Amino acid sequence: MYTEVNQELSAQKIHLFITAFSLFEDILSKVKINVREEYSIRMWQYKQLEELSAKDLHLILKERTKVFVVEQAAAYQEVDDIDLHATHLLKRCKDTVNAYCRVYLKDGKVRIGRVLVPEHCRNIGHGRELMQVALNYITVRYPKREVQIQAEAYLKDFYESFGFELISELYYEDDIAHYDMLYKKHHQVDSTKIKQTNLSE
Repeated sequence: MYTEVNQELSAQKIHLFITAFSLFEDILSKVKINVREEYSIRMWQYKQLEELSAKDLHLILKERTKVFVVEQAAAYQEVDDIDLHATHLLKRCKDTVNAYCRVYLKDGKVRIGRVLVPEHCRNIGHGRELMQVALNYITVRYPKREVQIQAEAYLKDFYESFGFELISELYYEDDIAHYDMLYKKHHQVDSTKIKQTNLSE
């Protein structure tokens, strides 16, 4: 009788152990999936317009109009035909865009435009990362093309730290001061000159 009770208890323990182990495996697999999804959603994306999901496009246009129309009080056609053939670079974190710009060809040169970091993501390095990612992408995709940017005047030093040089006098567009700047390839980035910047270009 004693032996039978022990055997029954042992069987129950084994059953409980197997059940607990199965639950642990299930939880672990879900954690791995969540980590994998979180990692992938934080990665940089390089997409044409037709490759963007409806949600990504909504997030991009929402931030662009918030920064370039609302924040800068500029009434202009923010969404234009360039979006149709540009490469859209963005870094997402769940339901927000941490940084964004678009890269496209115009007059034989590569242009970087609509450079932005949302207000809640500024001053923590996203702007620097965005520019480095964009320049790395361009170096691979357009190795022989010149790279030009229309920079807001207050960001002149920021872009110079990456190797951009002035190619125009100060001018105003939509009542905002700008410079045209050209990228000097093989420039060594001087990290001491890269400041935390409220990047909205």
